Amino acid sequence: MFMRRSSIAPLSTALGVLGLCLLPGCQADANRKPQDRVEEIPIAGSFQNADLVRNPASANPGSGAGGQVAEIFFPDSLAVFGEVEEGTIVDVQFEFTNTGESPLAISRAYSTCGCTVPEWPKAPVLPGEKGALHVRFDTSGKVGKQNKPIYITAKTLPATTKVYLIGEVTPGKK
Repeated sequence: MFMRRSSIAPLSTALGVLGLCLLPGCQADANRKPQDRVEEIPIAGSFQNADLVRNPASANPGSGAGGQVAEIFFPDSLAVFGEVEEGTIVDVQFEFTNTGESPLAISRAYSTCGCTVPEWPKAPVLPGEKGALHVRFDTSGKVGKQNKPIYITAKTLPATTKVYLIGEVTPGKK
């Protein structure tokens, strides 16, 4: 005759041993001196940990560490091409100025659709100098009102700037 062992006994023994191991850890925290404990320091204003990750210059404003940055300024961030017939290629130029204190290096410019293709200066734009973002929009198959955002990524604060191309595409002649 076979004897059945209870599977509960080894499990309860293991949990009991584990509990005894963890118990001293909880009491060790209670015996710490107040100066050894970590406490949260409240910070005034709207500060988030993400500010430190994305924007190290905000960690200590005015310290000069990373304080000189490029700034991209578009006098017109909206280009209206009006009404065009489907199949038309719309070419638009967005002029900008580097109003910051460092050379402006654009690393990327893109849109949400392959029909809108931006081209940007590959060389840095010096402080006070002007540059242009050239955008080409192919209206083929794009009948109706159009609102195309163009995203510019550069070493600026914030890192991404948007400009918009809007207008209406009417059906082409068949």
